[in-house]
Amino acid sequence: MTPKWVEALQHVIPDNRLLTSLPDRFSYSFDASFGEYLPEAVVQVMSREEVVEVVKVADHHEVPITPRGQSTSLSGGPLPVHGGIVLDFALWSQTLDVDPENKTVTVSPGVLTADINAAGEPHGLLYAPDPSSAHVSTIGGNLAENSGGPKGLKYGVTKNFVLGLEVVTAQGEIIQTGYRTSEEEPFDVTKLIVGSEGTLGVITEATLKLMPIPQATKTMMAVFDDIVDAGAAISKTLTSGIFPSKMELIDEGCMVAVENYQPSGLPVDAKAVILIELDGHADALADEAEQVANIVKSVGARETKIAANEQEAAQIWTARKMVSPAISQVKPTKISEDATVPRSKIPEMMQKLHDIRDRYDLDLVVFGHAGDGNLHPDILADKRDPDEMERAEKAVAEIFSAAIELGGHVIRGARHRHDESAVYGRGTWGNGPGDDETVKAILGSERHYESR
Repeated sequence: MTPKWVEALQHVIPDNRLLTSLPDRFSYSFDASFGEYLPEAVVQVMSREEVVEVVKVADHHEVPITPRGQSTSLSGGPLPVHGGIVLDFALWSQTLDVDPENKTVTVSPGVLTADINAAGEPHGLLYAPDPSSAHVSTIGGNLAENSGGPKGLKYGVTKNFVLGLEVVTAQGEIIQTGYRTSEEEPFDVTKLIVGSEGTLGVITEATLKLMPIPQATKTMMAVFDDIVDAGAAISKTLTSGIFPSKMELIDEGCMVAVENYQPSGLPVDAKAVILIELDGHADALADEAEQVANIVKSVGARETKIAANEQEAAQIWTARKMVSPAISQVKPTKISEDATVPRSKIPEMMQKLHDIRDRYDLDLVVFGHAGDGNLHPDILADKRDPDEMERAEKAVAEIFSAAIELGGHVIRGARHRHDESAVYGRGTWGNGPGDDETVKAILGSERHYESR
């Protein structure tokens, strides 16, 4: 028997965009993280009016809703853990309006992140947040997850570039947050919604800040025979007065995986590399690059390489983007985590990760936005091996504890299991009035928008 709420949806959504067959629903049961959850229906929305109608049906019948973009999430954001409706925004990409004079862009949620830069480039404008999945991830998903990327070191993450949002509340009302200018709203609802994974409302449009494309950039690679030295080099560089736009770490295991997956010229005989981008005025960059080279060599870099041209620079950054897909080929199960520590604690965290890897005899690789202390310690395992998975779970617990002990935190909604990181999240953020359920109650979304 067809549920009454599905019948209600049939009156407001065309049949070809209301998916209820098992094969269709299964294709929406997973993302790039760990786990599968089957929705009861999928709605491919293409307008704010459709979103409003679907939300009203869900509100009336008390059916949970989970928004979804392209499902590139590593944190389980679009997983329908309680069934209900998956609201698919991937087809809704019609709005991409650049305002060159005011340096803004207004977008619908299904626009690919890379397409925003493609639209801004003819006007000399850049959207700085640059997740590795930018060519396939949607801006709606980036907003839901508050995505960052290598440029986050200098320019910030998604919420630093959001001027205003159009949002559908859990009761089906359309609200506007923020401004179309850089003026701050008295109570910053915009930044509260960005990163809430759709739990506080469904984003149907966003106005974002753009910035001028830097006059020049210079890319360099520092090679290390000790990953702890690499951590020290990051910390020392960032206290030198030079502020790179990117500073990424790749360890030996990641480099070997990348070279096997897509040869990129990484030094697989090294223990780690730091990839660095400097931007600004062309005349200053040569001197800054020389200073950085001297700094990293003073703490153990065996060599530094500077990209001779844009092609070489692009090859280096493509190698960085290949890390995640490459390590996914090493073993069947990739357990991905986010652990962020203060920059001064990066060397100590590197040593702790090294010790955890050896103690549990695991394939543990490390990469990430090391310049802002955001590391991705990933465990490569096989879920068919119970002993290995048990060791992996113990290692994850120690990784989380290590980050917190060093004054850092783990990303709430861990990449492979929400309940695991929620436990450690309480140790980091506490249980005060800023907690998810309290905020959801204030905004009236506690019942219908899912926390995944």
